[in-house]
Amino acid sequence: MQQFLKYRLKGYATNRNHPDVDGTSQLSPYLHFGHIGVHTVAMAVKNADAPAEDRKAFLEELIVRRELAVNFVRFNPNYENFDSCEPWADVTHANMPRCPCLPLHEKQLENAETHDPLWNAAQKQMVLTGWMHGYLRCIGPRRS
Repeated sequence: MQQFLKYRLKGYATNRNHPDVDGTSQLSPYLHFGHIGVHTVAMAVKNADAPAEDRKAFLEELIVRRELAVNFVRFNPNYENFDSCEPWADVTHANMPRCPCLPLHEKQLENAETHDPLWNAAQKQMVLTGWMHGYLRCIGPRRS
């Protein structure tokens, strides 16, 4: 958290959405597994020496989006399947280009040896640092 507050909170509102910039908090696994509390992080960010725009953007994600996700799971009995999707999301998902069924083996994925340079870069980042930008977590090898 201290590294985030010192080096990455300033500029967060702009940099967080760019996987090629070290602009996220990288706190997700620590929050997820309870190594640090949301309240602790929120208070530190609120009192940090950073532009209000950056503090506001981070707190909106930390508090508002997190609570929306928790409430979605709590109050939606279909949260584990596609029946929970809004119609626009289901249509969008159905029309997304899919990777052809490639004869990829687990080791090729694990070793970042696919035809897709973006997948390979994201996988290497995960292996080397233990972390991957949120925008890249949902990708798989794309069509060439």
